[in-house]
Amino acid sequence: GARGMASIELGVPLAPDQRFRIGSVTKQFASTTLLKLIDQGRAQLDDPLSKYLPDYPQGDGIPLRQLLNHTSGVKSYTGIPGYMNNPIRRQLDTRQLIAEFKDQPVDFKPGERYAYNNSGYVLVGAVIEAITGKTWHQAIQEQVLAPAGLQQIVYPGEDRIVPRMAAGYSLDRDAGLTTAGLLSMTQPQAAGALVSDAQDLWRWNRALHGGKLLSPALYQQMITPEGAAKEAGYGYGITVGTLRGEPKLEHGGGIHGFNSMLLWLRDADLHVAVISNSERLNATRIADEIAVQLLGIQRKQ
Repeated sequence: GARGMASIELGVPLAPDQRFRIGSVTKQFASTTLLKLIDQGRAQLDDPLSKYLPDYPQGDGIPLRQLLNHTSGVKSYTGIPGYMNNPIRRQLDTRQLIAEFKDQPVDFKPGERYAYNNSGYVLVGAVIEAITGKTWHQAIQEQVLAPAGLQQIVYPGEDRIVPRMAAGYSLDRDAGLTTAGLLSMTQPQAAGALVSDAQDLWRWNRALHGGKLLSPALYQQMITPEGAAKEAGYGYGITVGTLRGEPKLEHGGGIHGFNSMLLWLRDADLHVAVISNSERLNATRIADEIAVQLLGIQRKQ
């Protein structure tokens, strides 16, 4: 279903097949792609970052698993003061984007603690590129999207026309409703640059959690928080928690003009995908409320 407007300026209502930026839900696709490459024997979770990016400072002390669960200590480029203003608008390739943060002081020693980190997933994207010889988004397409039969999840790049793409909006305390802030979609990279409709997010969830993409052993590692990420409940591109006592696996995303949440209640086998073209809408709360309603209906049947 859909509620609201796809374009306020043009008076176009939202429809269920329209696409939205999904922000950090992208991390789940990047994580699965790297894990798929590990399943194929082309990498290992304990490989140091330096094996794939030899010039990265202290990369020999950062294993790939710490990039996947936000325990690497690498400075998140989106947290650099002022970066989310004009610097985020520049068109950068992977090497140029890594140059923005690689010489920044680390936040902590690798593995010492957990801190959500967009730079870590830019590095995941770079590792995927080093292994495959393809761009991170081409590899995601070939390794996980095509095998799952997903055609509506795409990388928009800087100037690609994406059919049925909704416009994004924000809310300013003084100005009220506004258009989304500007950013180059080359910069969210494997940390947040994909777009999708709700239906393909639902299909993705069913494929990932239905055992269609990863070996059982590696999937179990993906959904099992470890080390410093255990307390935060973060696996590899998936947050593990509960809703009304039900085990819940999820990931959300917020990006200029858009907000999203994708969850699965494991025991009840309920999948919920919520995507919004307002960055201020609380997609997590709405997804939880929908899941609770579905759970109640299921229990009555």
